[in-house]
Amino acid sequence: TSGLKVFDVTDPANAQLLGSIDTPGTAVSVAVAEYLDPAQTVAFVGDLGGGISVFDVTDPANIVLLQLLAVDDNDDTSIDAAVRDIEIDDNKILYVAETTGGFTTFNAADPENNVWLDSVGFQAGVISNQPVTNVELDGNRAYLTLQNYGLVTFNIADPANLNNDSNLTSTIALDQPFGMARDGDTLYVAETALGASGVAVFDVSNPDSPVLGRKFLLDNQPWLVGAGRGIGIVGHYGGGFTFIDGANPLSPVIDYTLFTATPGNEPTIVDDVIYLPWHEPVQIGDEPVQIVGGVLVMDGDPLFDADVAVTLDTQHVADGGAVDIGQTTENGPALQPSFTIRNDGNGNLTIQNLTATGGITVSSQPVGLLEPDGVTTFTLNVPSGAAGVRTETVSFLTNDRDENFFEFDIQATVVGTATINGTVWDDLDADGNKPATEPGITDVTVRLYRDDGDDNFEPQDDDTLSATATTDTVGGFQFTAVPAG
Repeated sequence: TSGLKVFDVTDPANAQLLGSIDTPGTAVSVAVAEYLDPAQTVAFVGDLGGGISVFDVTDPANIVLLQLLAVDDNDDTSIDAAVRDIEIDDNKILYVAETTGGFTTFNAADPENNVWLDSVGFQAGVISNQPVTNVELDGNRAYLTLQNYGLVTFNIADPANLNNDSNLTSTIALDQPFGMARDGDTLYVAETALGASGVAVFDVSNPDSPVLGRKFLLDNQPWLVGAGRGIGIVGHYGGGFTFIDGANPLSPVIDYTLFTATPGNEPTIVDDVIYLPWHEPVQIGDEPVQIVGGVLVMDGDPLFDADVAVTLDTQHVADGGAVDIGQTTENGPALQPSFTIRNDGNGNLTIQNLTATGGITVSSQPVGLLEPDGVTTFTLNVPSGAAGVRTETVSFLTNDRDENFFEFDIQATVVGTATINGTVWDDLDADGNKPATEPGITDVTVRLYRDDGDDNFEPQDDDTLSATATTDTVGGFQFTAVPAG
């Protein structure tokens, strides 16, 4: 049988089957939407050869068929399109990828009476009705994989007007793309061509101009993809799953590979839980994992979490905390503290947009990607400014889920300064006063000491030498920028 199963995953380690129902064809995709009037949860199930079955799953123990929806232009009497993937947006527009060739939209505002809006076919070379194997939504754009061509970006701002040449905003040739998943600005596309199979990772921060970060060549025919929390998981038709850290889509890294004897289907990531559909009981490390209806349920935390740690010399710098970077003098030299960032996690750490307030510049930036146990540094240039305690803020972005926006204060003490002038002269009458008739003495070394606080001059003890000066031709000397105290 083929159809829909509904599970309660409140406790992922003890998931419970709540209800199930068959569909006419082979169920391969599902999109779920919440409705307010009346309040109901609706599942749209795509079938290979069976159109779309629309179910009310508000009560999973009593699933109700609302409509059997044909996907064949505007013909609602036949159900013959091979639906491969479906998505629904917040406006209750349903987007359908068809392996029989085409991309179709429906108005699903009334789930009991879904209304066809438009369909568009694709052609590559002499091949018309290109199989569309996947659809991913990104605002008013949709990414579509055409199995015999590649990846296209399509303008869906007007879902009832798809047949407009200007809607096709980008095309990228790939080797028989099939599965696809998006996580933020990262798009993963599985390629199934013999001898060139793998997964391509794109930066889609500009949906109309995807940038290829890297293609990984993978064995065992990768075909289906899931994504979330900064990672992509590729299911292999030949068995197994590959986990890719794509938090930085331009520098993705393979984190982990899990081999199985049976095909790995489309993964799903919800919060901290990963659901891997396949049919082989396994154990990872010392922790048993649960198989629920052919789905492996596993905790995502041990595999992928980055963990940022910052230090200044031996001082730990806490997110939201403050750190003393030392002392300088008013209008004196800038302080240049050098901080260390370490990745204490077991997933790759990304570092972006490091900035500081108050005219502080970053004279040395950290690297953008740290592997587990990796270390990088950054150096600040902190001008002295006016006397007092100066507090500024340093911040940067990471993919650490607990400290995504890392921010801390730096505190510098700026000491006020003074100028000390004097004259060394020949006190001919030994009265301690210098009249104009008593000459100054040139080339005398004058030493300035800082008292240790006991008001006694003890240059051989705890008083410290601060500066020296040499008298000029008339015996004058000067110490500038002398710190207070």
